[in-house]
Amino acid sequence: MYKKYKVDEILIDSRRIAGRVKEVAEEIHQEYSGKPVTFVVVLSGAFVFAADLARESAVGAVVDFVGLSSYGGGTQSGELAVTKELKTDIAGRHVIVVEDILDSGKTLAALAEMLKDKGAASVKTAVFLSKQVSRAVNFEADYVCFDVPDKFIVGYGLDAGEQFRDLPHVAVASEIQS
Repeated sequence: MYKKYKVDEILIDSRRIAGRVKEVAEEIHQEYSGKPVTFVVVLSGAFVFAADLARESAVGAVVDFVGLSSYGGGTQSGELAVTKELKTDIAGRHVIVVEDILDSGKTLAALAEMLKDKGAASVKTAVFLSKQVSRAVNFEADYVCFDVPDKFIVGYGLDAGEQFRDLPHVAVASEIQS
């Protein structure tokens, strides 16, 4: 049985999102213009942010996707499994990992190390949202669009049970109790 969710409040409207993504894209353009850049997009929540960021940055980045899963239940917690490999050779390229939300930091820290091991010239991270929580590891993103409270966030690619990815804004959601 699927859980049902509802939107409780809008945190960030679509105009603010568009403006801030454009600002972050300009920072990336300033730093990487003329360099070989690859955006490594973490599936699935980051796809909307990645599309807007790639269009606005105008650095001619190669875009590729990686799928990740964190082992849970009965196995050692925190073990990262790759569910979709990169198709692009990133050796010698400047990699910007594009992620929807940073919370514990474990996934992004592990992915950054994996990409360095593949020979990336540099690895930086661009996150749409940074949740204001204590990180499980010492990791902060290089580019952050918005800081958000420790609540259940949906919209602009982020989901609740595969619902709400299509919202043009960021909202707080909660489970509907039956």
